[in-house]
Amino acid sequence: MNANAMSKDIGITRRQALRQGTGVALGVYAGYARAASTTSPNLLSEFEYRDVQLSHGPLRRQLEQNRELLLNLSEDSLLRPYRLREGLPAPGQDLGGWYDTDAFAPGFTYGQWMSALARFYAATGDQACREKVARMIRGYAATIEPEGRFYVHNRFPAYIYDKLVCGLIDAHEYTKDPLAAEVLNRCTGAVLKYLPQKAMPHWEAPVDHDEDYTQHAWDESYTMPENQFLAYRRTGNPRYLELAKRFLFNDEYFDPLAKGENVLPGRFGLALALLEPGR
Repeated sequence: MNANAMSKDIGITRRQALRQGTGVALGVYAGYARAASTTSPNLLSEFEYRDVQLSHGPLRRQLEQNRELLLNLSEDSLLRPYRLREGLPAPGQDLGGWYDTDAFAPGFTYGQWMSALARFYAATGDQACREKVARMIRGYAATIEPEGRFYVHNRFPAYIYDKLVCGLIDAHEYTKDPLAAEVLNRCTGAVLKYLPQKAMPHWEAPVDHDEDYTQHAWDESYTMPENQFLAYRRTGNPRYLELAKRFLFNDEYFDPLAKGENVLPGRFGLALALLEPGR
C-alpha cells in the first residue's frame, strides 16, 4: 500500500500524519530531556509496551486493523513454504509474491508477524495473540530438521533466519512461551552452514578463488547482530553472542566511523540497514 492509499484508509492526509508524528517525536524527546535534567543515573530508558496506550484515533485504528489481519492469516498458508521445502505435507494456499515456496524469499515475513503478535500481547494482554504465537512456534518447530533443507537454493538464508530470530526471541520475552528458546536453538543449528563466514554487503565478490559467496549477493547478513545480541541477552546462550560478533561490520564500517571517517557515501541502502532498529 502506498502512502496516499494508506492516508486515505486511516482518514488523514500525509501532511497531517507528518504533523502528528512530529508532535509525538517532540513529546518523547521532551520526556527524555526532563529525565536528563534529574539526578537519575539512567538518562535514557525504554518504555515497556504496556506503558503506552493509544487513544481513539487513526493510530489506534491502524493497530487494531493490523491485529485483525494477522490473527486471521491461515497458519497452514503461512507454514506452506517451510513444509514444502522440507518435503512435508503442506495444506493451505500460496500467499503470493515473495512469500511463495520457490519465490524470491520464501516465508520471509513469518518471524516478523510472530514478533508483531508477541508485541501486541505485551502491549494489551490480548490472549488471542498469545495463542496464535504459540501455534506458530509449534507449527514452525515441526518443519525444522538438522540439515536445514529449507535453506537449499534459498537466496536469503541470513535475512529469513534473522526475522525468525526476531519472532522467537520476542515470543520468549513477551509471551513467555516455554518452547521459544529451544526452537530458536534448533533453528540456528539448521541455518549455520548456509550463512557466509562474515557479514557481506550486496554484490561482494568471493573472498578467494576456493570459496564462492555469490549466492549471498542479495542477502542481508549485516543486519543480524542486533537480534543476535538480544538473543544472547534474553537466553544466555553464548552461541548468539559469537554470531553477533561474527557478523559485525567492524573493519568495513564501525571502526572507521568511530575514527570519524565517513565510509557511507554511495551506500545508502546499507546505511539504512545499519541504522534501522528491529529489522
